[in-house]
Amino acid sequence: CNKIGQKNIVDYSNGRTLYGLDVTNEIQFNLQQFYNRSTYVSFNSIASEKNLPPSVDILVVLGVGLGQFLINLLDDVTMSHLVIYEPEVQYFQSSILVNDWDYVLDKAKEKGTRLYFQLGKDARDIIYDMEELTEYFPSEGFYLYQHYHHPMFDSIVDSVRKYSWTECREKGIRFQDYTANNYLPKWLLSIDPDSLKDAESVRRQKFNQNIAAFSRYFPEAA
Repeated sequence: CNKIGQKNIVDYSNGRTLYGLDVTNEIQFNLQQFYNRSTYVSFNSIASEKNLPPSVDILVVLGVGLGQFLINLLDDVTMSHLVIYEPEVQYFQSSILVNDWDYVLDKAKEKGTRLYFQLGKDARDIIYDMEELTEYFPSEGFYLYQHYHHPMFDSIVDSVRKYSWTECREKGIRFQDYTANNYLPKWLLSIDPDSLKDAESVRRQKFNQNIAAFSRYFPEAA
């Protein structure tokens, strides 16, 4: 546990934690942002953003981490199919020590959610996996939730947002490894667009305040 009594995942090779200090609230905040602006991948067009409906056919999760968000996800949303990719097996092992998997599995059974665990896999086969799944359970698309950053996860999200599913299927996911210019830490809080201020209006307001100050003290300069 950290100093506020919350459990985290620690990489002992470098001493870094997966999450920030307030683990529970950070996970809940990012999940709520997903509810408000979910990535929906249509098999007929480029991915779009929309509110997550109360019932979905397929939801794909990129990264499980501690897995705490799965409880809320299963409580809040009815899913026919829940596909979970977790390339870091040790993360999943950590979640077994922390998360209430009995509840997750019982709730999935209660709501008729089929679970597909892809452990040790970074979702590079997502196109093949979705093609196989929809061969038996036809669907028009799926919702995509990225829990943390990973080069392949980021490449998948970037590809489906830029190219249609048909293009991704024909040409594959455009993989981009991290460099000094595009590196992202594994965990970042989502940005709420509604909370962002117009940068130009902020600069203009500051400019006007400064001109007013100069007018008072140095009228000849203003």
